[in-house]
Amino acid sequence: LIATTAVISTDGVTYIERARQIDKDFARIVNLNEPPGYPILIYGFHAVTGLFMPADSTAAWVLAGQICTFICTIGAAMALYLLGCKLVGQRSAFWGVLILMLLPHPAHYGADILRDWPHLLFLSAGLLMLYLAVERGSALLFLGAGLAAGLGYAIRPECAQVVLYGAVFFVLQAAAAIRCGKSAGKLWKYGFLVIGFLVVFLLLASQQKNVLPFKLQRLMSAAPAETTRPTEAAGGAPVQTAGALGASEWAAGTARTAQRLTENLFYYFAAPAAVGCVGFFRRAGRMQRLFAGLIIIFYTAVLCLLYVEWDYVSRRHLLPLTALLCLFTPLGLDWLGKSLFARNPRASFYVLLCIGLVVCAARTLKPLGHTKRHYRQVSRWIEQNTAADSLFFTFDERIPFY
Repeated sequence: LIATTAVISTDGVTYIERARQIDKDFARIVNLNEPPGYPILIYGFHAVTGLFMPADSTAAWVLAGQICTFICTIGAAMALYLLGCKLVGQRSAFWGVLILMLLPHPAHYGADILRDWPHLLFLSAGLLMLYLAVERGSALLFLGAGLAAGLGYAIRPECAQVVLYGAVFFVLQAAAAIRCGKSAGKLWKYGFLVIGFLVVFLLLASQQKNVLPFKLQRLMSAAPAETTRPTEAAGGAPVQTAGALGASEWAAGTARTAQRLTENLFYYFAAPAAVGCVGFFRRAGRMQRLFAGLIIIFYTAVLCLLYVEWDYVSRRHLLPLTALLCLFTPLGLDWLGKSLFARNPRASFYVLLCIGLVVCAARTLKPLGHTKRHYRQVSRWIEQNTAADSLFFTFDERIPFY
């Protein structure tokens, strides 16, 4: 996918332009509405690609961004597999991660210049270390989970959820200790989770004028009876909506989240994922159910709030939830295989899996930006036929970028 890329995404252009400005105007990049972690990563990888390509060329920056995302994708797959081994077992974890990597939308995110897989790398690593820390009571693992959460926060603020889950486990263990009359002396180790997170958070906050994430500030400053948000019907223009936090809005947000999740699972794997999710919560242990339940509740609530306040839910926002459901998908394929072909359920599992991967393959293997490939021709024509100081209007920033 990287080798056949026609045109990168519009957001990819934005991240590269920010990475280009890190040397010249670091303070401005740090104080934008989005955290600076991903542009900083691209800047670091560009230091390598610039050694064997013209350093300031578009090709060098694009390759640096794509390699950065690709390496983070592989790292996230490893962390997800290890986390999946704890939640659903080794076999389901392997097939679940493989399905995730070959789904069209997640696969394209992993080859484009987008921050979703880098965020998932630190999120899954943080969740894995948190799970092991709670299981083993290791202060070092708590510290590692906090550091991973902090690094992920520098890419997407919602990575702070790792600390939130740690707080839930802390409260539950403290309540259990009080109820059973046991010593709660080991609970001090949870402090290392907060320390690890604060190491990165405070370093980032020291460079920022506003400590809280932009959207969280907007939510806190909005009047409860009236909210300003862009709507699809209005073409993205801000409109005033009164009483936007009603039950109907939340229901619509849940429906939109389910729709986007189904699209990420490319429809075919949506039913096995749902069946596997039900089977998981019926049979898994208490800690596994709590861990998975917290992730599902958190993302459903956050995405519904995003829809209610800003009237959109992106498939990219659902990548972590898609990854979790992919871990459940082999369980659903097993159940469907036993139900449809009771005589040979193992063979039916592979038949259903292969059918799904073949269905996905045609879309997965399409080059990135293939419908916008003419943008490159437009860019070359402008470069060859206009003066360097000419001004022109364009509907897509990828044209002047290239």
